[in-house]
Amino acid sequence: PAALRAEFEKNISNRGIFVATETDFEIRQAVDVEIELFWVPSPSARIVLRGEIVHRIAPAMVRGGGQAGVAV
Repeated sequence: PAALRAEFEKNISNRGIFVATETDFEIRQAVDVEIELFWVPSPSARIVLRGEIVHRIAPAMVRGGGQAGVAV
């Protein structure tokens, strides 16, 4: 679907994912990222990926139209 492609091109790479959030995470903190597969017709069409915070952009650091969040 076009929405998945747009999200992939903007926030997902072969090494990780950017998650927009204002939540304060620590670098190297373990997290679970739940992804809902909205195009799959099932209420349980979700996957949970285990990852580690490798970079964060705090809300106070956002400039020029950027977005607060973390790289997992």
